[in-house]
Amino acid sequence: MYYKGMFNKNYFSIGDQRINWEITVGEDGVMETAYEIIDMEYKKHFEKQGYTFIGSLKEVERYDEIDE
Repeated sequence: MYYKGMFNKNYFSIGDQRINWEITVGEDGVMETAYEIIDMEYKKHFEKQGYTFIGSLKEVERYDEIDE
């Protein structure tokens, strides 16, 4: 899971390396986009400027459960 800054709203991107896809969800829970990453290798895509790795989906879910 990645945090994507530089916008007025916070966005979170979830990638699936097995099928080379990215899903981007806004802080309001609305899915903004989903697409197959075809222009470059998966890891290079998420190394681009603007993405910050915050952990796997399970790690982020676990942190949220502790925070409640």
